[in-house]
Amino acid sequence: MLYDRGAGVRVVGPVSAPQFTPGPWHVILDAFHVGNKRVASFHPSAIAKVYGDEPKDDDPKSTANARLIAAAPELYEALEALLPENCGRNAGTEAKARVNARAALAKARGEQ
Repeated sequence: MLYDRGAGVRVVGPVSAPQFTPGPWHVILDAFHVGNKRVASFHPSAIAKVYGDEPKDDDPKSTANARLIAAAPELYEALEALLPENCGRNAGTEAKARVNARAALAKARGEQ
């Protein structure tokens, strides 16, 4: 069921298990097109192809975009774990969720 919240925002309900390819995802250089990157899992097909603005492998914008996409499964899990219904009032569970959120952000930034 989809709900329109205005301004093009759509909320899917009821919430179910994620339908995306399981992580971890990683960034690899496109062997056929300099400057482009692929985001892949351990499955044979690519998750996404990121096109570079510049024809070089170290294009910072396409690299940053690919890292953000590759971090999506970890970011999803971290956000889900931080929801009140998942953390409850357990300080240990909430602390672990915050550590996982920081790790997912570090992956998105290319710090790990």
